[in-house]
Amino acid sequence: MERRLVQILTIVFIEFVLVGCQIKSKNVSDPKNPPPKTVLSPVQMTKTPLNFSSLVKSLIAQAEITNAAEINNIYTVFNTQKNQLPQTGAISELNPSAMGSIFVVAGQVCGALKNKELALADPQRKAFKGFGFSPAATVSSADALVSQAAIRASADALSQMFLGRPATEDEKLLFIRTRDQVLLSETITATNNRKLVSDIAVSLCTGVASSLEAISM
Repeated sequence: MERRLVQILTIVFIEFVLVGCQIKSKNVSDPKNPPPKTVLSPVQMTKTPLNFSSLVKSLIAQAEITNAAEINNIYTVFNTQKNQLPQTGAISELNPSAMGSIFVVAGQVCGALKNKELALADPQRKAFKGFGFSPAATVSSADALVSQAAIRASADALSQMFLGRPATEDEKLLFIRTRDQVLLSETITATNNRKLVSDIAVSLCTGVASSLEAISM
């Protein structure tokens, strides 16, 4: 995975963590009116995370990855990270190093999902309908690459895929901010627009697939 995309994914991961912290803070200050659950809702941490060899199988199944080469690549990445993962599945073992490794493995799964959907016609896609994967002669804005409607639909699809529920409004807004973060300081051109859309897709997917809620399912 190239360095710039890793940097983007790191920012996305921090964004999801911050949203989770905001939810916890709001619940403490206003227990009678808690906000909707987000991808990193602290409530989800009451469940025991999966055994992490099983987690990889689960992520592959949820993303419906069937390409043998992609699956092999996912396990290759998993094998480089598995010593950093919790060894017993206990919540207390979810330290920053472990979460970083989960993040890397989830990113590989999401790259495979992006590759799968990139090869499909738009109506056949599940996670990234409306994403402009085909290079365009001119693109004037972020919305022309991936509209807010497409981002919102992707938020729901990815949340259903990895969390088994629709996305909340807060999560959809976070997804839109993630799109904008990927495009920050980028000049959209006819030669790079397809790659930028791919970066957006992988970033959104990784934020969900590596979340505490996803690994606690």
